[in-house]
Amino acid sequence: MAKEKDKDNEKVYTIPLRDAWKGPCKKRAKKCMYVIREFVKRHMKTETVKVGTALNQEIWKCGIKSPPRKLKVQVVPHEGAVWVELQGVKLELKKKEDKKKEAAPEKKEEEVKKDDAKVKDDSVVSEKKKEDKKEAEPKAESKKEAPEKKDTKEKEAPDSKEKHDPSEKLPPKAKLH
Repeated sequence: MAKEKDKDNEKVYTIPLRDAWKGPCKKRAKKCMYVIREFVKRHMKTETVKVGTALNQEIWKCGIKSPPRKLKVQVVPHEGAVWVELQGVKLELKKKEDKKKEAAPEKKEEEVKKDDAKVKDDSVVSEKKKEDKKEAEPKAESKKEAPEKKDTKEKEAPDSKEKHDPSEKLPPKAKLH
């Protein structure tokens, strides 16, 4: 019944877009969209106007500088909003509830699969973390040993220090470069 009511309220208008041609050439198509919305608001006595894709493409077809001078459009009120579309183009208006009902069961199945995958991934990740912690502890000990080995190497090769720049021993401000 809602579709029949929408068809009864459907109106066809020829919208003059000459006002858009009065402004700068680089803003004409944008101005056309504004003119269309204002025209529909005035004639249908509403605040919410939605422009269809075919109408939008028709306006922008020749670019921003040269939109059409006038357009014949069909105006259909639907669920608190008014839809404007190019005449001859079929509007497919669906209820919001239908979309939610259709999408909800599919999401539940996908969410269950994702949740199962997350649980498996979490268990694998937690096992990896435990292994990493076990491996990290011996590595920490080896790091402590590593500086001692470096000290022994430095003691063995005192000639290598003499080859370095003597300004390295000075504080950072005193370096002469």
